Amino acid sequence: MTTATLNNNTATALIFAPLAAVRDAVNQIDRGLLLLLLGLTVLGVVMVATSSIALGESYTGDAHYFLKRHLVNLSLATTAALVCVFSPIRWWQQSSILLLLLGALVLLAVLIPGVGVEIKGARRWINLGVMNLQATEVARICALIYFADYLVRRRSNLANEFRGILIPAIVLAGYGLLIGLQPDLGSTILLAAACFTLLFLGGLPIGWVMVMAVMMLAVVVVLIFSADYRAARLLTFLAENPDIQGSGYQAWQSMTAIARGGWFGVGLGNSLQKFLYLPEVHTDYVFAVFAEEFGLLAVVSLLGLFAWLLLKGFAVGRAAALRDAWFSAYLAWGISVAILLQVVVHVLVNVGLAPSTGVVLPFMSYGGSALLATGVMCGLLLRVSVENGAHNNLSAEAKRRQTRGGTRDTASNTQEVPA
Repeated sequence: MTTATLNNNTATALIFAPLAAVRDAVNQIDRGLLLLLLGLTVLGVVMVATSSIALGESYTGDAHYFLKRHLVNLSLATTAALVCVFSPIRWWQQSSILLLLLGALVLLAVLIPGVGVEIKGARRWINLGVMNLQATEVARICALIYFADYLVRRRSNLANEFRGILIPAIVLAGYGLLIGLQPDLGSTILLAAACFTLLFLGGLPIGWVMVMAVMMLAVVVVLIFSADYRAARLLTFLAENPDIQGSGYQAWQSMTAIARGGWFGVGLGNSLQKFLYLPEVHTDYVFAVFAEEFGLLAVVSLLGLFAWLLLKGFAVGRAAALRDAWFSAYLAWGISVAILLQVVVHVLVNVGLAPSTGVVLPFMSYGGSALLATGVMCGLLLRVSVENGAHNNLSAEAKRRQTRGGTRDTASNTQEVPA
Protein backbone atom coordinates (compact mmCIF):
# COMPACT_ATOMS: atom_id res chain seq x y z
CA MET A 1 0.00 0.00 0.00
CA THR A 2 1.45 3.36 -1.06
CA THR A 3 1.92 6.40 1.17
CA ALA A 4 -0.71 8.32 -0.81
CA THR A 5 -3.24 5.57 -0.21
CA LEU A 6 -2.49 5.59 3.51
CA ASN A 7 -2.93 9.36 3.64
CA ASN A 8 -6.23 9.14 1.80
CA ASN A 9 -7.48 6.45 4.18
CA THR A 10 -6.43 8.54 7.18
CA ALA A 11 -8.19 11.63 5.82
CA THR A 12 -11.34 9.62 5.13
CA ALA A 13 -11.29 8.22 8.67
CA LEU A 14 -10.91 11.71 10.15
CA ILE A 15 -13.88 12.95 8.12
CA PHE A 16 -16.26 10.08 8.81
CA ALA A 17 -15.32 9.28 12.42
CA PRO A 18 -17.30 12.24 13.86
CA LEU A 19 -20.27 11.32 11.68
CA ALA A 20 -20.10 7.76 12.96
CA ALA A 21 -19.99 9.05 16.55
CA VAL A 22 -23.08 11.16 15.92
CA ARG A 23 -24.88 8.21 14.35
CA ASP A 24 -24.02 5.95 17.27
CA ALA A 25 -25.14 8.56 19.81
CA VAL A 26 -28.47 9.06 18.03
CA ASN A 27 -29.06 5.30 17.94
CA GLN A 28 -28.16 4.79 21.61
CA ILE A 29 -29.61 7.88 23.29
CA ASP A 30 -32.79 7.75 25.37
CA ARG A 31 -35.13 9.33 22.84
CA GLY A 32 -37.97 9.80 25.30
CA LEU A 33 -35.65 11.81 27.56
CA LEU A 34 -34.36 13.79 24.58
CA LEU A 35 -37.87 14.68 23.40
CA LEU A 36 -38.85 15.71 26.93
CA LEU A 37 -35.85 18.04 27.21
CA LEU A 38 -36.54 19.52 23.77
CA GLY A 39 -40.18 20.11 24.71
CA LEU A 40 -39.26 21.91 27.93
CA THR A 41 -36.70 24.00 26.02
CA VAL A 42 -39.25 25.11 23.42
CA LEU A 43 -41.75 25.93 26.15
CA GLY A 44 -39.04 27.95 27.86
CA VAL A 45 -38.53 30.04 24.73
CA VAL A 46 -42.26 30.78 24.64
CA MET A 47 -42.29 31.79 28.31
CA VAL A 48 -39.28 34.11 28.02
CA ALA A 49 -40.88 35.70 24.97
CA THR A 50 -44.24 36.36 26.63
CA SER A 51 -43.03 37.25 30.14
CA SER A 52 -40.36 39.77 29.11
CA ILE A 53 -42.25 41.89 26.58
CA ALA A 54 -43.13 44.78 28.90
CA LEU A 55 -39.76 44.66 30.64
CA GLY A 56 -37.84 44.76 27.36
CA GLU A 57 -39.96 47.62 26.06
CA SER A 58 -39.50 49.58 29.28
CA TYR A 59 -35.74 49.04 29.67
CA THR A 60 -34.48 49.06 26.08
CA GLY A 61 -37.36 50.06 23.82
CA ASP A 62 -37.23 46.60 22.22
CA ALA A 63 -40.02 44.28 23.35
CA HIS A 64 -38.05 41.25 22.14
CA TYR A 65 -34.73 42.23 23.70
CA PHE A 66 -34.73 39.47 26.32
CA LEU A 67 -35.98 36.89 23.83
CA LYS A 68 -33.06 37.66 21.52
CA ARG A 69 -30.60 37.38 24.39
CA HIS A 70 -32.26 34.15 25.47
CA LEU A 71 -31.80 32.64 22.02
CA VAL A 72 -28.10 33.52 22.12
CA ASN A 73 -27.82 31.94 25.56
CA LEU A 74 -29.75 28.93 24.33
CA SER A 75 -27.29 28.43 21.47
CA LEU A 76 -24.42 28.43 23.99
CA ALA A 77 -26.29 26.02 26.28
CA THR A 78 -27.04 23.71 23.34
CA THR A 79 -23.37 23.72 22.34
CA ALA A 80 -22.36 22.88 25.92
CA ALA A 81 -24.94 20.07 26.03
CA LEU A 82 -23.60 18.59 22.77
CA VAL A 83 -20.03 18.70 24.09
CA CYS A 84 -21.18 16.79 27.17
CA VAL A 85 -23.13 14.26 25.09
CA PHE A 86 -19.99 13.38 23.10
CA SER A 87 -17.59 13.43 26.10
CA PRO A 88 -17.03 10.06 27.81
CA ILE A 89 -18.30 9.95 31.38
CA ARG A 90 -14.97 8.52 32.54
CA TRP A 91 -13.33 11.85 31.67
CA TRP A 92 -15.60 13.68 34.10
CA GLN A 93 -14.90 11.10 36.79
CA GLN A 94 -11.16 11.33 36.31
CA SER A 95 -11.36 15.13 36.51
CA SER A 96 -13.63 15.30 39.58
CA ILE A 97 -11.03 16.70 42.00
CA LEU A 98 -9.81 19.24 39.44
CA LEU A 99 -13.40 20.29 38.82
CA LEU A 100 -13.97 20.68 42.56
CA LEU A 101 -10.96 23.01 42.72
CA LEU A 102 -12.24 24.85 39.64
CA GLY A 103 -15.57 25.45 41.37
CA ALA A 104 -13.80 26.85 44.42
CA LEU A 105 -11.61 29.12 42.27
CA VAL A 106 -14.66 30.49 40.44
CA LEU A 107 -16.39 31.17 43.77
CA LEU A 108 -13.28 32.98 44.97
CA ALA A 109 -12.92 34.93 41.73
CA VAL A 110 -16.30 36.66 42.05
CA LEU A 111 -15.21 38.11 45.40
CA ILE A 112 -12.22 39.88 43.80
CA PRO A 113 -12.98 43.53 42.91
CA GLY A 114 -12.67 44.05 39.19
CA VAL A 115 -13.36 40.39 38.43
CA GLY A 116 -16.70 39.84 40.11
CA VAL A 117 -19.66 41.86 38.86
CA GLU A 118 -21.88 43.39 41.53
CA ILE A 119 -25.61 43.61 40.78
CA LYS A 120 -28.14 44.82 43.34
CA GLY A 121 -25.65 44.52 46.17
CA ALA A 122 -24.59 40.94 45.40
CA ARG A 123 -21.28 39.93 43.82
CA ARG A 124 -22.18 36.65 42.10
CA TRP A 125 -21.16 37.02 38.47
CA ILE A 126 -18.10 37.11 36.20
CA ASN A 127 -18.43 39.13 33.01
CA LEU A 128 -17.57 36.94 30.01
CA GLY A 129 -18.73 39.45 27.41
CA VAL A 130 -21.59 37.42 25.93
CA MET A 131 -23.02 36.78 29.40
CA ASN A 132 -22.48 37.26 33.11
CA LEU A 133 -21.49 33.83 34.39
CA GLN A 134 -22.97 33.06 37.82
CA ALA A 135 -20.33 31.32 39.90
CA THR A 136 -22.74 29.19 41.91
CA GLU A 137 -24.01 27.47 38.76
CA VAL A 138 -20.48 26.33 37.94
CA ALA A 139 -19.85 25.30 41.54
CA ARG A 140 -23.04 23.25 41.74
CA ILE A 141 -22.11 21.10 38.73
CA CYS A 142 -18.54 20.67 39.98
CA ALA A 143 -19.80 19.62 43.42
CA LEU A 144 -22.23 17.05 41.98
CA ILE A 145 -19.47 15.49 39.85
CA TYR A 146 -17.10 15.38 42.81
CA PHE A 147 -19.67 13.85 45.16
CA ALA A 148 -20.62 11.22 42.57
CA ASP A 149 -16.96 10.21 42.28
CA TYR A 150 -16.46 10.38 46.06
CA LEU A 151 -19.35 7.98 46.63
CA VAL A 152 -17.82 5.50 44.20
CA ARG A 153 -14.48 5.64 46.01
CA ARG A 154 -15.91 5.56 49.56
CA ARG A 155 -19.18 3.69 49.08
CA SER A 156 -18.08 0.56 50.94
CA ASN A 157 -17.10 2.33 54.17
CA LEU A 158 -19.14 5.53 53.99
CA ALA A 159 -21.44 4.38 56.80
CA ASN A 160 -18.67 3.10 59.07
CA GLU A 161 -15.86 5.64 59.05
CA PHE A 162 -16.16 9.13 60.45
CA ARG A 163 -13.62 10.35 57.93
CA GLY A 164 -15.93 9.29 55.16
CA ILE A 165 -18.49 11.78 56.49
CA LEU A 166 -16.00 14.48 57.45
CA ILE A 167 -14.70 15.09 53.94
CA PRO A 168 -18.14 15.81 52.41
CA ALA A 169 -18.92 18.07 55.37
CA ILE A 170 -15.71 20.05 54.82
CA VAL A 171 -16.40 20.40 51.09
CA LEU A 172 -19.96 21.57 51.70
CA ALA A 173 -18.87 23.98 54.43
CA GLY A 174 -16.18 25.48 52.20
CA TYR A 175 -18.47 25.91 49.24
CA GLY A 176 -21.27 27.19 51.49
CA LEU A 177 -18.97 29.79 53.05
CA LEU A 178 -17.80 31.08 49.66
CA ILE A 179 -21.37 31.24 48.32
CA GLY A 180 -22.58 32.91 51.51
CA LEU A 181 -20.00 35.68 51.07
CA GLN A 182 -21.50 36.72 47.71
CA PRO A 183 -24.19 36.51 49.27
CA ASP A 184 -26.50 33.86 47.75
CA LEU A 185 -28.43 31.99 50.42
CA GLY A 186 -30.84 30.32 47.98
CA SER A 187 -28.02 28.67 46.02
CA THR A 188 -26.37 27.56 49.27
CA ILE A 189 -29.55 25.76 50.33
CA LEU A 190 -30.03 24.14 46.91
CA LEU A 191 -26.44 22.91 46.77
CA ALA A 192 -26.55 21.48 50.29
CA ALA A 193 -29.92 19.78 49.74
CA ALA A 194 -28.78 18.16 46.47
CA CYS A 195 -25.55 16.89 48.03
CA PHE A 196 -27.33 15.59 51.15
CA THR A 197 -29.74 13.65 48.95
CA LEU A 198 -26.88 12.24 46.89
CA LEU A 199 -25.05 11.14 50.05
CA PHE A 200 -28.21 9.39 51.25
CA LEU A 201 -28.59 7.61 47.90
CA GLY A 202 -24.94 6.61 48.17
CA GLY A 203 -25.48 4.78 51.44
CA LEU A 204 -24.95 7.37 54.16
CA PRO A 205 -27.30 6.50 57.07
CA ILE A 206 -30.27 8.80 57.41
CA GLY A 207 -29.14 9.71 60.92
CA TRP A 208 -25.92 11.27 59.66
CA VAL A 209 -27.81 13.02 56.87
CA MET A 210 -30.16 14.54 59.46
CA VAL A 211 -27.24 15.63 61.65
CA MET A 212 -25.60 17.40 58.72
CA ALA A 213 -28.94 18.92 57.69
CA VAL A 214 -29.56 20.29 61.21
CA MET A 215 -26.07 21.80 61.27
CA MET A 216 -26.70 23.37 57.87
CA LEU A 217 -30.09 24.68 59.03
CA ALA A 218 -28.44 26.36 62.01
CA VAL A 219 -25.96 28.08 59.69
CA VAL A 220 -28.82 29.20 57.43
CA VAL A 221 -30.71 30.71 60.36
CA VAL A 222 -27.59 32.64 61.43
CA LEU A 223 -27.10 33.89 57.86
CA ILE A 224 -30.75 34.97 57.59
CA PHE A 225 -30.65 37.14 60.69
CA SER A 226 -27.19 38.49 59.91
CA ALA A 227 -28.67 40.58 57.07
CA ASP A 228 -31.67 42.87 57.50
CA TYR A 229 -33.14 42.22 54.05
CA ARG A 230 -33.08 38.43 54.58
CA ALA A 231 -34.72 38.76 57.98
CA ALA A 232 -37.36 41.06 56.48
CA ARG A 233 -38.20 38.48 53.79
CA LEU A 234 -38.61 35.74 56.36
CA LEU A 235 -40.68 37.87 58.73
CA THR A 236 -42.88 39.00 55.84
CA PHE A 237 -43.44 35.39 54.86
CA LEU A 238 -44.37 34.47 58.45
CA ALA A 239 -46.55 37.55 59.01
CA GLU A 240 -50.29 36.96 59.27
CA ASN A 241 -51.10 40.20 57.41
CA PRO A 242 -48.04 41.20 55.36
CA ASP A 243 -47.67 44.69 53.91
CA ILE A 244 -48.68 44.14 50.29
CA GLN A 245 -47.40 47.59 49.33
CA GLY A 246 -44.06 47.00 51.02
CA SER A 247 -42.11 43.85 51.80
CA GLY A 248 -45.02 41.58 50.78
CA TYR A 249 -45.50 43.19 47.37
CA GLN A 250 -43.83 40.48 45.27
CA ALA A 251 -45.66 37.59 46.89
CA TRP A 252 -49.00 39.36 46.60
CA GLN A 253 -48.56 40.18 42.91
CA SER A 254 -47.42 36.62 42.19
CA MET A 255 -50.44 35.08 43.88
CA THR A 256 -52.69 37.60 42.10
CA ALA A 257 -51.31 36.43 38.76
CA ILE A 258 -51.92 32.78 39.64
CA ALA A 259 -55.47 33.53 40.84
CA ARG A 260 -56.29 35.42 37.62
CA GLY A 261 -55.33 32.35 35.58
CA GLY A 262 -58.14 30.19 36.96
CA TRP A 263 -58.56 26.79 35.39
CA PHE A 264 -57.76 27.63 31.76
CA GLY A 265 -55.77 30.88 31.88
CA VAL A 266 -56.29 34.25 30.24
CA GLY A 267 -54.47 33.21 27.06
CA LEU A 268 -50.92 33.41 25.76
CA GLY A 269 -49.66 37.00 25.88
CA ASN A 270 -52.66 38.29 27.86
CA SER A 271 -51.09 38.45 31.33
CA LEU A 272 -51.57 41.76 33.13
CA GLN A 273 -49.16 41.16 36.01
CA LYS A 274 -46.16 41.03 33.68
CA PHE A 275 -46.73 44.68 32.75
CA LEU A 276 -44.37 45.90 35.48
CA TYR A 277 -46.66 44.89 38.35
CA LEU A 278 -44.64 41.80 39.18
CA PRO A 279 -40.88 42.40 39.71
CA GLU A 280 -38.35 40.00 38.13
CA VAL A 281 -41.22 38.59 36.12
CA HIS A 282 -39.03 36.89 33.50
CA THR A 283 -36.74 35.20 36.06
CA ASP A 284 -37.90 34.71 39.65
CA TYR A 285 -41.66 34.77 38.92
CA VAL A 286 -42.02 33.25 35.47
CA PHE A 287 -44.13 30.42 36.92
CA ALA A 288 -46.75 32.95 38.03
CA VAL A 289 -47.01 34.29 34.46
CA PHE A 290 -47.32 30.74 33.15
CA ALA A 291 -50.17 30.07 35.59
CA GLU A 292 -51.90 33.33 34.67
CA GLU A 293 -51.75 32.79 30.91
CA PHE A 294 -52.32 29.02 30.75
CA GLY A 295 -54.29 28.17 33.90
CA LEU A 296 -54.26 25.51 36.57
CA LEU A 297 -54.67 22.56 34.21
CA ALA A 298 -51.56 23.63 32.30
CA VAL A 299 -49.72 24.12 35.61
CA VAL A 300 -50.48 20.52 36.58
CA SER A 301 -49.27 19.39 33.16
CA LEU A 302 -46.04 21.39 33.51
CA LEU A 303 -45.35 19.94 36.95
CA GLY A 304 -46.09 16.52 35.47
CA LEU A 305 -43.39 17.11 32.85
CA PHE A 306 -40.87 17.96 35.55
CA ALA A 307 -41.93 14.86 37.51
CA TRP A 308 -41.46 12.81 34.35
CA LEU A 309 -37.98 14.30 33.98
CA LEU A 310 -37.15 13.18 37.51
CA LEU A 311 -38.41 9.66 36.81
CA LYS A 312 -36.50 9.49 33.53
CA GLY A 313 -33.34 10.69 35.25
CA PHE A 314 -33.67 8.07 37.97
CA ALA A 315 -34.37 5.40 35.35
CA VAL A 316 -31.19 6.38 33.50
CA GLY A 317 -29.29 6.20 36.78
CA ARG A 318 -30.77 2.79 37.61
CA ALA A 319 -29.78 1.44 34.19
CA ALA A 320 -26.22 2.65 34.84
CA ALA A 321 -26.22 1.00 38.28
CA LEU A 322 -27.34 -2.31 36.76
CA ARG A 323 -24.19 -2.30 34.61
CA ASP A 324 -22.07 -1.35 37.66
CA ALA A 325 -21.36 2.15 36.34
CA TRP A 326 -21.92 3.71 39.75
CA PHE A 327 -20.40 7.08 38.97
CA SER A 328 -22.82 7.48 36.08
CA ALA A 329 -25.68 6.36 38.32
CA TYR A 330 -24.89 8.82 41.10
CA LEU A 331 -24.35 11.62 38.61
CA ALA A 332 -27.71 10.98 36.91
CA TRP A 333 -29.49 10.86 40.27
CA GLY A 334 -27.72 13.99 41.53
CA ILE A 335 -28.59 15.97 38.40
CA SER A 336 -32.23 14.85 38.56
CA VAL A 337 -32.52 15.84 42.23
CA ALA A 338 -30.78 19.20 41.64
CA ILE A 339 -33.22 20.15 38.88
CA LEU A 340 -36.23 18.98 40.91
CA LEU A 341 -35.16 20.98 43.98
CA GLN A 342 -34.84 24.11 41.87
CA VAL A 343 -38.34 23.58 40.48
CA VAL A 344 -39.82 22.97 43.93
CA VAL A 345 -38.26 26.09 45.50
CA HIS A 346 -39.26 28.30 42.56
CA VAL A 347 -42.87 27.08 42.64
CA LEU A 348 -43.15 27.40 46.42
CA VAL A 349 -41.95 31.00 46.26
CA ASN A 350 -44.41 31.83 43.47
CA VAL A 351 -47.41 30.39 45.32
CA GLY A 352 -46.44 32.15 48.56
CA LEU A 353 -45.34 29.06 50.50
CA ALA A 354 -41.70 30.15 50.81
CA PRO A 355 -39.94 33.52 51.10
CA SER A 356 -38.34 35.01 48.00
CA THR A 357 -34.99 33.35 47.23
CA GLY A 358 -34.13 34.42 43.68
CA VAL A 359 -34.20 30.82 42.41
CA VAL A 360 -35.16 30.58 38.73
CA LEU A 361 -37.26 27.90 37.03
CA PRO A 362 -35.15 25.50 34.90
CA PHE A 363 -35.73 25.83 31.15
CA MET A 364 -38.39 28.55 31.67
CA SER A 365 -36.64 31.53 33.23
CA TYR A 366 -34.42 34.04 31.48
CA GLY A 367 -30.78 33.82 32.54
CA GLY A 368 -27.63 32.84 30.70
CA SER A 369 -25.82 31.10 33.55
CA ALA A 370 -28.83 29.08 34.66
CA LEU A 371 -29.58 28.02 31.09
CA LEU A 372 -25.94 27.09 30.47
CA ALA A 373 -25.82 25.03 33.67
CA THR A 374 -29.07 23.30 32.75
CA GLY A 375 -27.62 22.52 29.32
CA VAL A 376 -24.51 20.95 30.85
CA MET A 377 -26.55 18.86 33.31
CA CYS A 378 -28.92 17.68 30.59
CA GLY A 379 -25.97 16.87 28.32
CA LEU A 380 -24.39 14.74 31.05
CA LEU A 381 -27.70 12.98 31.69
CA LEU A 382 -28.06 12.23 27.98
CA ARG A 383 -24.45 11.00 27.87
CA VAL A 384 -25.19 8.48 30.60
CA SER A 385 -28.18 7.29 28.56
CA VAL A 386 -25.93 6.96 25.49
CA GLU A 387 -23.46 4.79 27.39
CA ASN A 388 -26.35 2.74 28.78
CA GLY A 389 -27.54 2.17 25.23
CA ALA A 390 -24.05 1.25 24.02
CA HIS A 391 -23.71 -1.28 26.85
CA ASN A 392 -27.11 -2.78 26.06
CA ASN A 393 -26.18 -3.08 22.37
CA LEU A 394 -22.90 -4.80 23.23
CA SER A 395 -24.71 -7.17 25.60
CA ALA A 396 -27.28 -8.01 22.95
CA GLU A 397 -24.55 -8.63 20.36
CA ALA A 398 -22.65 -10.85 22.79
CA LYS A 399 -25.81 -12.87 23.44
CA ARG A 400 -26.40 -13.25 19.71
CA ARG A 401 -22.82 -14.45 19.19
CA GLN A 402 -23.17 -16.86 22.11
CA THR A 403 -26.44 -18.16 20.67
CA ARG A 404 -24.90 -18.63 17.22
CA GLY A 405 -21.89 -20.33 18.76
CA GLY A 406 -24.13 -22.62 20.80
CA THR A 407 -26.10 -23.52 17.69
CA ARG A 408 -22.92 -24.40 15.80
CA ASP A 409 -21.66 -26.47 18.72
CA THR A 410 -24.95 -28.34 18.89
CA ALA A 411 -24.84 -29.00 15.17
CA SER A 412 -21.26 -30.27 15.41
CA ASN A 413 -22.10 -32.53 18.31
CA THR A 414 -25.08 -33.90 16.39
CA GLN A 415 -22.89 -34.77 13.43
CA GLU A 416 -20.42 -36.60 15.66
CA VAL A 417 -23.04 -38.94 17.05
CA PRO A 418 -22.71 -42.33 15.25
CA ALA A 419 -25.65 -43.50 13.18
